[in-house]
Amino acid sequence: MVASMNSGGTEPGKNLSKLKGRIAQSDGFTVIRLDGVIDEHNELSALLDPVGSGGTLLIDLGGIKRLNSVGVRDWVNWLRALRPRWKQLVLFDCPPPVMNEVNFIKNFAEGAHITTFAVPLFCPLCNKEESRIFATAGLRVNGRVKLPNFACGKPACENAIDDDEESYFGFLESLPDAPEPARLMQLTVLARTAAATAPPIARTELGAGQRASATRLQPLEQLGQRASNQQPTSTSAIPSLPSDAAVPLDERVPGRGDWLFVAAMIAMVAVLGVLIYLILTLE
Repeated sequence: MVASMNSGGTEPGKNLSKLKGRIAQSDGFTVIRLDGVIDEHNELSALLDPVGSGGTLLIDLGGIKRLNSVGVRDWVNWLRALRPRWKQLVLFDCPPPVMNEVNFIKNFAEGAHITTFAVPLFCPLCNKEESRIFATAGLRVNGRVKLPNFACGKPACENAIDDDEESYFGFLESLPDAPEPARLMQLTVLARTAAATAPPIARTELGAGQRASATRLQPLEQLGQRASNQQPTSTSAIPSLPSDAAVPLDERVPGRGDWLFVAAMIAMVAVLGVLIYLILTLE
């Protein structure tokens, strides 16, 4: 990202961020995908300008592995800074680490709508763990939470949520009703695909006052025709990116390999000099 973090005596200029990002845009929305760890080296503030402003911003959190207390604080501040820039904020595919913070930190998702989230499941008969994505709207009936059956897929087997059910689904009680839930769900489906194919944000694109180039998609009206035939289901596999799809924001510095080669040659010459000196001395 733009600014390098320097914490606890870390060498200045060394980028420690374990967070990666990718952005895609359409006429109807912008989506940003975050992968990795949100900790004290997250540098989320550097993503404000690349994300820009507009109508609907969808944030794909399916790739977040872990958060710590400093990362949570920076996330809350980042989301607060995004709210005046966007008319609507949507979080989707939120993994268990994110959902734990949503339920524990009152303003973690303040001002945003959560359309889909992951639920950790465990089948005691198969001794199998898995996670499934659930649509938030499908869990609320007449304002009350109604949990679906977590079918294992095998006869006589049934999953159980691998967490405290009351606390994990607690956010549904206070979650405000989303306007046009069908539209938000359609945008979520489109954004999930767009984020998976978008190029990573490079450090060079995150200069002060610059907006990162983003993959330009087809107009939403065209995409909507195709997506309208794909009805979102309450459960699906957690989306994943190819192993080589997400590239760290701290891109490799040009010329770095040349410096390493020169340093290696100098070291070899020095060792050779020492050997010659020892041979001459022993003679």
